[in-house]
Amino acid sequence: YLLKRGKTLVNFKFWKFGLVFGIPLVFHNLGLIVNTQFDRIAINNYLGSSETGIYSFAYQVGMIVQVLFISIDQAWNPWFLEKYDNGEYSKIRKRAKIMRNIFTVLYTSVLMISPELVKLMADKSYWEGLYLVPWIFMGYYFVFLYALEVNVEYASKRTGMIATGTIISALINIVLNMIFVPIYGYMAAAVTTLISYVVLFIFHYVITSRIIKSKVYGIKFYLQSIIFVLFITGFFLIFQDSFLLRIFGILIAWGLLYYSLKHELKKIGKGKD
Repeated sequence: YLLKRGKTLVNFKFWKFGLVFGIPLVFHNLGLIVNTQFDRIAINNYLGSSETGIYSFAYQVGMIVQVLFISIDQAWNPWFLEKYDNGEYSKIRKRAKIMRNIFTVLYTSVLMISPELVKLMADKSYWEGLYLVPWIFMGYYFVFLYALEVNVEYASKRTGMIATGTIISALINIVLNMIFVPIYGYMAAAVTTLISYVVLFIFHYVITSRIIKSKVYGIKFYLQSIIFVLFITGFFLIFQDSFLLRIFGILIAWGLLYYSLKHELKKIGKGKD
């Protein structure tokens, strides 16, 4: 019925656009699968199924951050694409700062109570996976950061660059896992996955700033994010055995968020977009 009403069986202009835009995303998604699954394959091959189970459980806890990221990203993307097409980069940066701060505080809150989550969700045989959680969390935080730049590439219709970055990241992950998992165990798998995501973020930042030449966010935006997350994750690693200090860390993060939101919303209210 639609073909009859449309009176066109094949529109090669649309087909070309769809294929050029879409085919690289097939390889992009394959690369993402490799990035998230090869570490488990390496652990199972070199260490055994028991260690794979502990690692997989730790990743299930870490996926709480991924769920938060996906929820925020799906709400952000339509608004971003509209404003990007209109060239409203200043407005994007200011709203992105609010979004980043909210996500960072949520990251902090979940990280600080992760020991309780681990103990609530599994028996003692899985508790050693707690030491993997901070590295997994940081990996997902860099996924959040690189997704901001990937959105610019989507808007610029440079999906080939997206696929290239993901494939490079996946290859790095494979090589590092094969080298270090047999030596350092499943801790190495969590760290190498983090490294692959850091490389992915750097790659996309270079692509958007040097090739596409669209500096929407800027290096200062990212340095603030990375420094804070390194600090808060280091705080957790030092004080993870102290429940009270971890709760104190959450309160500080929420206090900073309140101050930041109050400041940013005041500027928006005055029309300083």
